[in-house]
Amino acid sequence: VSTPLKNLFESEYPNVKFVLPGSVVSDLYAQYSIGLFVDNGIYNTNKNKVMPNTIPLQKVATEILGLDYKEIKPKIKKLKKHNAKKPYVTIGMHSTAQSKYWNNPIGWQETVDYVKSLGYDVYVLSKEEDGYMGNKIPNGVTHIRNKTLEEIAEFILGSELFIGVSSGLSWYSWALNVPTILISGFTDEDLEMKSDVIRIINNDVCTNCWGRHQFDKGDWNWCPDHKGTERQFECSKSITPNMVTNHIKKLLKKI
Repeated sequence: VSTPLKNLFESEYPNVKFVLPGSVVSDLYAQYSIGLFVDNGIYNTNKNKVMPNTIPLQKVATEILGLDYKEIKPKIKKLKKHNAKKPYVTIGMHSTAQSKYWNNPIGWQETVDYVKSLGYDVYVLSKEEDGYMGNKIPNGVTHIRNKTLEEIAEFILGSELFIGVSSGLSWYSWALNVPTILISGFTDEDLEMKSDVIRIINNDVCTNCWGRHQFDKGDWNWCPDHKGTERQFECSKSITPNMVTNHIKKLLKKI
């Protein structure tokens, strides 16, 4: 397996040889490239035999490899927990397009205020600066920046729970076995992990544009059904803080 993340996995999979990209490996029987392949803005159906935006993300890999699909939580090497004087919650608010964000303008701030009212600190994990692409970090949080993935794991592992969007950090938290809340409307519920996660979605409004349209990564404000109207990003705008804090209350056993 060629991956820049080999250090996270090789100790947990002794029967798999991990190498860094660019390494020379001889005597291969076959080679498979795993991913979502796009040519000129269109999915390459020679490489992705099944449209990758219509199936679970892990199934994209099993379809390429010719394996039966089963959701599997990856094993990550043992890492220490961040030691803080006060218990805390971690959040990951950033992603690679505005449609992936929680676009309720009061969502993160009210959620942070609620968590802090319960006596917990809140750490925002992001490489992005405050105000990135117009997305302001909530007041009253600690911003953790410029850390390695292993250091980020330590902060997640030390937290009581993680709250994120449809991004890699949510998958990371899930793989680290930390209670995870995932807020998303632009993807179908079947795309991300199904087990051992709390998924927040409002199915009473427009959802799953990811599964119904070809994603345009060059359009930061991609919203194919309602761009430029009052309904733009309604999939996540309509997710209220209360829909999230109700689950936080249960996870933190503050019922």
